Amino acid sequence: MDHTGVGDTTNLASRMESLARPGRTLVSANTVRLASGFFEFKSLGEVEVKGKSNPQEVFELIKAGAIATRIEAAPAKRLTPVCG
Repeated sequence: MDHTGVGDTTNLASRMESLARPGRTLVSANTVRLASGFFEFKSLGEVEVKGKSNPQEVFELIKAGAIATRIEAAPAKRLTPVCG
């Protein structure tokens, strides 16, 4: 069985990879939204990306953040605590 990732998300990830300098990691705004707290990012501004009608904000991964688990991330993401 062959599993191949295709579609908008895969295309955008490929574009971020091709824009990155060697040894660097670039990500989109959606990735930053999901990974904030776990990692620190720096905005590099908006970039025209092939296959997208609007410029996309690009972020560079700077370093690991202080949060290590989803439980630690819950208050930062305004999630309700689990009880019982």
